[in-house]
Amino acid sequence: MSFQAFMNKARRERKNHQEDFKVSDVFEENFKLKTISFSTLSALREKHSKLEFIINEKQEKMPVKRTNEGTLALDICTKAIVHPNLKDAELQNFYQVMDEISLVEAMLTTSEISTIADKVLKMSGHSESINDVKEKAKN
Repeated sequence: MSFQAFMNKARRERKNHQEDFKVSDVFEENFKLKTISFSTLSALREKHSKLEFIINEKQEKMPVKRTNEGTLALDICTKAIVHPNLKDAELQNFYQVMDEISLVEAMLTTSEISTIADKVLKMSGHSESINDVKEKAKN
C-alpha cells in the first residue's frame, strides 16, 4: 500500500477555495466567500455555546450544551467573507459601525446571513447547515 493513494490535490486545495456568491439583488457585486476549516468551525461553535442545566422527568439536573445559532452564523460570515473587505474603514463608516460583526449585521438581513453561513458550510465540506444546528439546539 502507498500513502500516495491518499494524496488528493482537490482536497488539499479545498482549504484555499473561494467562490463568488450572489447574496441579493440589492448589491451590485457578488460577495466572495472562502472555506473555513473544521477546527475553526469547532472553535466558533464552542465560542457560541454555553452549558445549561435542565431538570429531567426524574427531577435530576442534566447538563445541556446550547448553541446560539444566530451569533454563530454571524461569526461564520465574518470569517468567510473575503469581498467586500469587512475591515474596510470606509465601508464601516458608511454603515456607522466599528467592527466586522456589526457590519455584517448592518449590511445583511437575517435570511442573507443564514444563507451565507449555509453556503460557507457546504463549500467547506461540513454537512450541517445553520438550520441543522438550530434543530440540534432545540433538542
